[in-house]
Amino acid sequence: MNNTEAPTLPPLSLYIHIPWCAKKCLYCDFISCEFSSDDDLRSQYIDALIQDLQSEIFRTGNRQIQSIFLGGGTPSLLAPEHIERLFCGIDSICNLSDNCEISIEINPGTIDENKLRAYKTFGINRVSVGIQTFSDTALKTLGRIHSIKDSRNAIAMLNRHGLDNYNIDIMFGLPEQSLVAASADLREAISLAPKHISYYQLTLEEDTPLYNHHPQMPHDAVLAEMFNSGRNQLAENGYNHYEISAYATCESACLHNLNYWQFGDYIGIGAAAHGKISQIKNGKLIITRTTKTSSIRRYMQQDAAYSEVNTIPDSALPLEFLLNSSRLINGWERHLFAKYT
Repeated sequence: MNNTEAPTLPPLSLYIHIPWCAKKCLYCDFISCEFSSDDDLRSQYIDALIQDLQSEIFRTGNRQIQSIFLGGGTPSLLAPEHIERLFCGIDSICNLSDNCEISIEINPGTIDENKLRAYKTFGINRVSVGIQTFSDTALKTLGRIHSIKDSRNAIAMLNRHGLDNYNIDIMFGLPEQSLVAASADLREAISLAPKHISYYQLTLEEDTPLYNHHPQMPHDAVLAEMFNSGRNQLAENGYNHYEISAYATCESACLHNLNYWQFGDYIGIGAAAHGKISQIKNGKLIITRTTKTSSIRRYMQQDAAYSEVNTIPDSALPLEFLLNSSRLINGWERHLFAKYT
């Protein structure tokens, strides 16, 4: 602590990593693998997630969970029966807040009516739709498996099922993309009336297929114009810019991501998942960061689940807090800095 206040535990979230994708996108460097036809493997993975959660909850003292986020990979590849098993496990283990935000990432090409019914039944109340662009040509360049038609159908299905609290991901700075094309993507996203839009620049990561292909990318001046023009376009349509790449209508900011940026705690379960847990021991705040192994089969052994466990030194806490909160447009809050460092 950097002050005389008694240490305080921050809000707690839960991140669940689903590692499979139908096909790995050409720009992606996240930990993921192509979808396996082995249904037994997925069932075993769900069992491992539940076992992992049981262990992690013990470390938190069964604190209340404010938000849950299923990321990946492509969580929407999970069948309804896997969603059911996972959430039955969560309900039996966790103490969820009454208004717990529960989000899932979906690829528009991987959802159907049965999956959406399962989401609704088991309490998922926020959906993040990875549309990225409304250009079929650009989608092919990026190695995405869905089409513009899939994107529009996905939004229509969400609305039919009453899952109207959704985010749309839109990328700018795509290979050979013009300012006009970037604005058109954003305009169509806005026309679908999502409560939240993530508008972010494509980053070419080394050793990805797209990087190695050496595509023609927009110049820095054009990228800056895309960002500024997009920000203005979103503001004119009622979207508040609250984080570097996040825009929300009134009271629709992503609570899970806000908890990250405000130096909150989060349990990370699943292959390659990261976690941050605070504990108070002898009146002192102890913060530990964890990383799970990226190997699915090693992760399922559980005794080899951790690849890294680090306690953050007291001297590093202020910088860690500031690095996280620097993503927020309104900056960091003094009272949170005082409580959590």
